[in-house]
Amino acid sequence: MTNFVTSWVDYVMSEGCALASHIGDGELKMEAPLERNVEPVAPREDWWMLLMLGIATLILGVVAIILPLATAVTINGLVGILLLLGGIFQVVHAFRRRETAGRVVLGLVVAALYVIAGLILLAHPFAAVLTFTLFLAAFFIVAGVFKVIGAFEMHGVTGWGWNLVGGILTFILGVLIWAHWPSSAVWAIGLLVGIDLLFTGWTMIALALTLHMLSPSTTGRLAGQH
Repeated sequence: MTNFVTSWVDYVMSEGCALASHIGDGELKMEAPLERNVEPVAPREDWWMLLMLGIATLILGVVAIILPLATAVTINGLVGILLLLGGIFQVVHAFRRRETAGRVVLGLVVAALYVIAGLILLAHPFAAVLTFTLFLAAFFIVAGVFKVIGAFEMHGVTGWGWNLVGGILTFILGVLIWAHWPSSAVWAIGLLVGIDLLFTGWTMIALALTLHMLSPSTTGRLAGQH
């Protein structure tokens, strides 16, 4: 990746020098670009990094599905830490900005809310998971309704049926999570995060393999075989 950035910097600099050399008497003379010996290194050469990241994401997805409650508690802890960091940043930002006293006080109030929310999540992780699950159920129910409405508004457009099915499934999932709450908190968040990580991991792996097939070394080897 460093070689890629360096190559493009050299390209921009060479173009700039060529442009400056062709400006004379206030008139720009357009000529062919200068020849360059440096060729940008295509990012597809780093396909293996994306492959490793995809495999790691896939493994995390499997772990999240196997241990859904532990995953939910971990996510809750991460959110709590992020809220604490956000509160600290708000305090620093409030004092560094040259604002009126009212704006500084408002920034400190927002920072206090961030810190309090973060401390609550860290101090009561299981209660926070229960609350998250309830909000998740409500979100799926509302999102499902809007998806169904949007699908009917797109009636006749290619793919509107898939949007309708997706909306119905989202609505049903929200109702199931709500109906089985609080026991659904044991599996809902971790399972959904795990499924999302699985799909993300597979997507990364497929993209990495595609980039590998398009890399110059692979294409040259395949051309030699034919």
